[in-house]
Amino acid sequence: MVARLLTEQQAVAVAAPSGFIPLALPPATVGVSVRSRTWRPSPACWWHGYAGFNGLYEARRAGGALTEAECWVHVHRKIFNLHAATGSALAAEALERIGALYGVERELHGKPPDARTRERQTRSTPLAKALRYMLAHWPALMRAFDDGRLAFDNNAAERALRSVAVGHKKYLCAGSELGVERAAAFYTLIETAKMNGLDPEGYLRDVLTRIADHTEQAA
Repeated sequence: MVARLLTEQQAVAVAAPSGFIPLALPPATVGVSVRSRTWRPSPACWWHGYAGFNGLYEARRAGGALTEAECWVHVHRKIFNLHAATGSALAAEALERIGALYGVERELHGKPPDARTRERQTRSTPLAKALRYMLAHWPALMRAFDDGRLAFDNNAAERALRSVAVGHKKYLCAGSELGVERAAAFYTLIETAKMNGLDPEGYLRDVLTRIADHTEQAA
């Protein structure tokens, strides 16, 4: 079931099962009044995110709440426009995943509901997991836009930790808590130098050579 705003107070609805597209005028005006209506066109309704119909999904609604289902093409259009305007890599990845979802849907066209459910759960759900992660963390992802002190990503820290992961190929562990503290000090020195365009290897070579040649001074 899909509803489109016809005027400020009325909407036209269309149900589109396979091979049949009936249209109907819902007996309810938009906005808060839909909460009190018993009109129940189908188990689920796609409203294109129109806020005026939010009352249809409330448990207190007479006749019971409808189940909300959103339209993927509208999601695709918004992300497409974002990518066209900004060239966002995140938007490009989202478009690619939605495109893959539609590839599955093309193969499922005309199949019975139980087959579509089975195939969607097997093939489409994994494709949507990254999108679900993005939506679940949306408030935290948006926080950087309100606070210029925050880095836009954690790549710098991830790159710094890569040296620890590479080090594990040479040694199993630091040996003790004190060893961990000393290793952390060296990693801090090395990664900070690299971040600032300095040569940590040259510095360590010079310092270690000086230490080896150093004669302890009498107190």
